[in-house]
Formats: sequence, structure tokens, C-alpha cells
Amino acid sequence: MRLLLLIFYSCSTMVVAQTTTDSLKQELSNTTETESQAQITAKIAESFFLSARYDSLGKYGASLEQLANKIDNQEFQWLAKTYKAQAYMRVDSTKFFNETSSILKICEKNKFVKGIAINCLGLGSRLLTLGKYPEALQYLTQGANSIQDSDVYLIGIKSDLIRTISSVYHHQGRYSEALDYALQGSRLAEQSKVPMQILKSYLSLSGIYGELSSPENDLGTAKDRFRYHFEAKKYMKLSYQYSLVNASKLTQGATAFNLGSLFAEDKKEDSARYYLDESIRLGLETGFHELLSNAFRMKSTLFPTNPDSAIHYLDLAYINAAKAKNPITGVATSLDKAKIFVSQKKWSEAESLTNKTLTEAKQLSLLNDQRSAYLIMHEIKIGQGDFKKAIEYYKNYILIKDSIVSEKNFARIEELKTKYETELKDVEIKNLEQTASIQLLEIKQKNFWIAGIVLASLVIASFLYFYFRQRALRQQQRALEIENRFLRFQLDPHFLSNALVSIQRFVLENKSTEAANYLTKFSRLMRQLLEYSREEMITIEEEIDLLRNYLDIQKLRLKDKFTYEIKIDPALSLSDARIQPMFAQPFVENAIEHGVNHKEDGKIEIFFRAQDDNLILEIIDNGPGLNAQRDSSSQSLSTKIIYERIALLNKSNARSIQLDLGNALNGTGTRVLLTLPIYS
Repeated sequence: MRLLLLIFYSCSTMVVAQTTTDSLKQELSNTTETESQAQITAKIAESFFLSARYDSLGKYGASLEQLANKIDNQEFQWLAKTYKAQAYMRVDSTKFFNETSSILKICEKNKFVKGIAINCLGLGSRLLTLGKYPEALQYLTQGANSIQDSDVYLIGIKSDLIRTISSVYHHQGRYSEALDYALQGSRLAEQSKVPMQILKSYLSLSGIYGELSSPENDLGTAKDRFRYHFEAKKYMKLSYQYSLVNASKLTQGATAFNLGSLFAEDKKEDSARYYLDESIRLGLETGFHELLSNAFRMKSTLFPTNPDSAIHYLDLAYINAAKAKNPITGVATSLDKAKIFVSQKKWSEAESLTNKTLTEAKQLSLLNDQRSAYLIMHEIKIGQGDFKKAIEYYKNYILIKDSIVSEKNFARIEELKTKYETELKDVEIKNLEQTASIQLLEIKQKNFWIAGIVLASLVIASFLYFYFRQRALRQQQRALEIENRFLRFQLDPHFLSNALVSIQRFVLENKSTEAANYLTKFSRLMRQLLEYSREEMITIEEEIDLLRNYLDIQKLRLKDKFTYEIKIDPALSLSDARIQPMFAQPFVENAIEHGVNHKEDGKIEIFFRAQDDNLILEIIDNGPGLNAQRDSSSQSLSTKIIYERIALLNKSNARSIQLDLGNALNGTGTRVLLTLPIYS
């Protein structure tokens, strides 16, 4: 399960200190002057809006409207209508959108910046929870752009708008943009010097770094992910400690959840249970269903050997997600439940739930959840024995995964592009400022500028040419990598069919021990193939382990008609040296099916030797030899696939793979000689 770090962007993280609100209420009760009462009431309403306490927001919005009418203050009237409209956010979506859109138009017409910002923040936040990301970004960007950085009175609201934009990108799996906007929001929080804004920035950054550290997202190296994990832990602890002193129970619950999630990911179950129980207690006490849904979901991960308890907490999570009207958490919860069904081999229930959830994830444009759903469907089809559909689902999984990972590089390109466009605009402005003096220059000077412009145009054209050329090459490289992964996973269907027939034979002959042993080895091989097909590199030790398992299965199937021996060069570092996976198995399969299958004393020898920075893999059998195999009409599908893989890899890698096929040196049998690059 992906670590879900609860960041309440949609309601601006619930971090308004209760003490601040209480002091404002006390000040209001001691004030008799109507205009002062209106000013204080507006501050109280704003605090409730930023903490998403919509029940109280409606009450104070109505009070502000009465006071504003008494003093005939239009801006307070617009604010009052704004807060009253926001109060419908979680109870009546239709009324919320209608009234908020209406008052936003009034604020736009009258250029009332605070009203524009608050209404845009409310609309953007609600659209985010509904998965309508383009519309959410439109309103949030409008709200953020309406506030000048120099406006110290609105910098807190601008910080919330920027962080909510970060949340939109976060939900889309666009982590580079998410981190960029989270850092912008943090800088604004520091400028505001408001403790609550700083706390919100801690929560925001802890969530982004938590996602960046997830191995499932495959961003950067293992060292990078460790560094991200350290940053996530730092900000989570800071936010929790800060919330105990400065924040409300709502925020304490949110920060306790984040810390519990961290300990759950680190397999520290006692600490995880303590903080998650604390977040559930505070969620129940405050009626905060969004917190409860995520806390119950995370608590389900603490019962890996008790699926009934895990499903119980997931059901509670789904119920609270529905009460919070948050379909995004509902989707993630359903996928977690489907994974448990897969672990129980309840294929029908798992397939039905995953298909339904995949449709919802597509409707909400949730890339991470689409990726997870495709991988679950892949595992379901493996379990059902439908390998053709399993590969199709795996292709979809890889395509989405690669689109998420490549986002990191794409963001850097966009950053350069923006910088370039900004510099170009600066040049244009300077040229306009110098127009008058340019008219007085001599023709020689004019020619000089023309030459400079032509030269600059050539430089820009060259830059664009090489940029698009490199982009096309990168896309071509990624396509080759994806195709290589698909080829890597395919097995000869005859092997799968023969394996299942062998299991059936053992069962029919009442050889339960042999059947169980065979089935254990077969399922282990399937897991290895699934796992290694996802990896670009595996250790030599892992390649040998897969090979032994495969050979043991074939020996059982053929009733020990052959023996095998694997010889390893002591100079090889089995656990550190890495190679591209699953190259030996297809040739070993060919040695069995076309070499030793029809002999009673078959023998296969496999040699792993080091030579400079390469692995020399040699496979020798004592079968009829290569000439007899060429005369045969049958050929291993896996062998055909390996030729395609070698061709693809040699196109995309600087270090090539070499293959030499021939008869064994002693004149009997076949010899395969593979030269594979070793990577550290």
C-alpha cells in the first residue's frame, strides 16, 4: 500500500489555533461599537473558513451580514455572502457552487481582491475533492494571481491557494510541480511570520517528500529516496510537535495521522498504532470524517496476517470517506480491499471491485490509483491463468508508471522553457525602451543590431531543434524500454501447459507430496518471473536462483530424465554484480525441450564466468546438437523472444550483448555462449 500522507489542502489544513478564535470571541463580547464588531466578526469567520469549520462559519457569516447592513459597508456585505456560501460546501454542493459562483462574479466586478481570493480558494478546494483538476487549477490560479506578494494582509490566504495548487498536482502524481508549489507556499508562510501558516507548510512538505520517498514511484536512486524519507520524517515530527502547542484538535489529529503513517511505513507497529489511535480519537471527538477515513485506512495495514480485521477497518474508512464526500479516498480504500481479496485468492470479488474502482479512478484522473488498479488486475489474471490479459494489464501499468516517473524530467524542461520565455520578454521590453535612441543611430549601427537579431534567431532555432530532437530520442528510448519489459515477461505457453499437466498427473496418481512440492516451486517461479520482469537489473545471484528453480521444476516434470550442474567463477560478486534479467532461462528451456528431453541420461552444464566487465554465460547440453534442432519444425517461443530482446537492447545500450550458437566442442550437443555487460 502506498503511504498516504494526509494533507488537508482542500480545507487548508485545519490549523487555526483555538486560542486565537477564543480571544477574538472575548474581544467581540467586550466591544459595543458596530464597526469594530463587524471587523472582529469578519476575522472570526475567516478563521473558521481557513479551518473548514463550516457549521460555525455559517453562523458568523450571518452575523457579519447583519452588522454590515447596519453600517452599510459593501465589502463586509460581500464577505458575509462569501462566508455564508462557503458554509454549504459539505452539506449542499449545488447550493455551494451556485452561491459561490454568484458572489465571485460580484467580487470580480467590483475588484474586491479578498472576496475573489476566498471564493476561488473555496471553489478550487471543493473541485479538488471531486477530482475535477483542470477547473480546480483555474480557480486556484485566479485566486493566487489576484493577490500581490506585497499585500501582507492577504499573504496567508495566498499561501493557502498556492498549497492547494500543490495538492492538485500531488493527486495527479505530478510530484515535481507539487513540490515546486509547496516550496512557494512555504516561502510565503515564512514571509507572513504567522505560526499557523508555517505549520501548514510543514504538513504540505512532509506529504510531498513522503510520496517522493515511496519505492513504488521509482523516483531517483535509492539514496535519493532515503533523503526524501528523512525530509518527510523531519517535517512530520516538526508539524506534530508544533500542533500540540499552537493548533486545534483537528490539526493535532491530522499531524498525529501523518506521524502514524510514517511509523507504519517503517514497520514500527507499536508507535504507528499509538499515533493512529490518537488521530482516530481526535477525529471522532471533532467529527472530522476526512481524517477518520484516512486513519482507518492506514490502520488496516497493521493487520497483514488478519485479513478480516484489515477489511473491517477499510470498511470504516470507506464509510467515513462517503460522509466526507471525498471520492478520492474512497478509490484508494477500495483498491486496498481488492489487494486483500487477491491475497486470499478471491479472484471474482477482487476483479469486480478492481474494475469498478478503475473506472472511478479514470473519471477522477487519478494516475497513481489507475496504476495500482492495472497492477492488481495483472495479478488477478495471473491467478486465473489468463496470461494474455495479464500482459495487457501489465503494459497499461508500465505506461502509467513511466508517465509519472518521466514527469520529474519534464518539469525541468518546463522550468528552462519558462526561464527562456521570461528572458525573451525582458529583451523585448529593453528594445522598446530604446526605440527613440535607435532611430538616431547611423545605418552601420542598425546593421549591427540586425545582424545581432539574426544571430540570436539562429541560436534560438538551433536550441529548439536540438531540444525537440533530444525529446524525440528520449521518447524512442522509453518506448524501447517498455517493449523490452513486455518481451521479458513472456513465457513459452508450452511450459505453462506442461507444468499444469504435471500437477494434474501427480494429483490423479494420488502423489500429494509430489504435487504440493511441484506447486510450491511453480508458484515461486511465477512470483520470481513477475518480480524480475519489472526490474531493469537483477543480481547474478537472483538470476541463478531463478534458473535453479526452473530446472528443478523441469526435472520433476520429466521424472529426472536429466541432471544439471551450475558452475560459478569465484571471481564473480554474486550479490553486488547486476545484469539484465532472464537471459539464461530461454536457452535452458531450449536445451531441455530440443536437447535432453528424449534422452534417459541427459545432462545440462551452465557456466557463469567473469571476463573484464562482462559475464560469460555458457550453456552446454548433450542432446542431438544444433543441426538436428535446425531440422526440427519446432522452436522455443522464448528463444525467439530473446533474439528480439537482444536486438532492442543493443539499439539502446552503449555496451552490446553478444550471442554465439554452435555445436558442443566435444561434437555432441549444443553450446550457447552469451556475453552480458555487468553493472555495479
